[in-house]
Amino acid sequence: MSRIEQTIPLAAPADTLRSLIADSAMHSAFTGAPADIGAEPGSTWTAFGGKIEGRTLDSSPTQLVQAWRSADWPDGVYSLVTFQFADGTIRLVHDAVPDGAKDMLEQGWHQMYWEPMKAWLAAR
Repeated sequence: MSRIEQTIPLAAPADTLRSLIADSAMHSAFTGAPADIGAEPGSTWTAFGGKIEGRTLDSSPTQLVQAWRSADWPDGVYSLVTFQFADGTIRLVHDAVPDGAKDMLEQGWHQMYWEPMKAWLAAR
């Protein structure tokens, strides 16, 4: 198991950044893929049309913690993702990344989240 840590500068207030991750419509808008995000603790969520899924473990205005898994991982295998939101920044800590998945996930966060998010924010 390994850990990914990324701090991404984004030109938006913390509440907008949180909504981009935790609101189904906004998540779908910036990714271009279906999302059903349950942002309250105990609720389930899916993104990218079910390619990733999980459960929300903790939620506050400045932080979101999710049990997170790729749908192609073996049943019952989850990692832990913590998003911290501040004006102009998202900090990601992705813990318990399964062996062999770290490089793909590190690139995936940039390709599937941060770059589309930057483009979506710039267009607003």
